[in-house]
Amino acid sequence: MTYSHHPVTSQPQAPVDSRFPLYGATFGQAVSRSLALIFRFSGQASRSEFWWAMLFFGLLRVAAYLQIAPLAISASMAEEAAGDSIDALFAPMLVPILAFFALNALLFVATLSLGWRRLRDAGIPGGLTFLALVPLGTLVVFIMAALPSKFTPPVPPRQ
Repeated sequence: MTYSHHPVTSQPQAPVDSRFPLYGATFGQAVSRSLALIFRFSGQASRSEFWWAMLFFGLLRVAAYLQIAPLAISASMAEEAAGDSIDALFAPMLVPILAFFALNALLFVATLSLGWRRLRDAGIPGGLTFLALVPLGTLVVFIMAALPSKFTPPVPPRQ
């Protein structure tokens, strides 16, 4: 079945310029673009890019918490039973805990850069993404991220 506004083609599509938002991005496109542009605070991100990538980041965080929570619970129970030999209990947990914190640091930067690009697409200064660091600021940033795009691509000069 072919829809007139979404023709099915077997030819590869031209790469999309990462400086411009990708309107109507799918889940896979949004995730791959947000991971490829993890340290880029310039450019814009469409609403679909932002929300799909935020869903992916949230699922990653939940998966990380579900992996680390049983370790923390078992360590606290073992601590009560072991008494003074705590170092032997926490040594095997060091690598998972460091991986957990590294993942959260990476997701923090990815979320900030994605939010920065999304706010710029909505015509709002990207620096307001840092409001997410104060209480209730994340809600404010999410409301601003839901605003429609105001980005217009630059027009090349006439010759």
